[in-house]
Amino acid sequence: GICELKVTVTNCHSATGITVDKPLVEATSAVNMRWTIVTPGFEFDTDGIRFDPANPQFERQPSPRRNEFRIQNKKSRDGDFYYFIHVKGCEVADPWVRNTR
Repeated sequence: GICELKVTVTNCHSATGITVDKPLVEATSAVNMRWTIVTPGFEFDTDGIRFDPANPQFERQPSPRRNEFRIQNKKSRDGDFYYFIHVKGCEVADPWVRNTR
């Protein structure tokens, strides 16, 4: 399946000005995750979604659009995983993913 996440930019110069419609994603099995910036005129930086610390269970997938970023969550480990959203020219936002049984 695919977990669709919509990113909205209301204030590019504030970390709270970038929001995701699902600030917490809970995954109980492997899932493809797709973030889409729905605000016109914005696109992801090269490392649009970056987990901290880096984690091999989150594997970047190619995307045909600059306002879209895809990752396969292999869900090989349970826990809470923080990530950062990098929109070109904007402050960084930091939601998270929870992998559970």
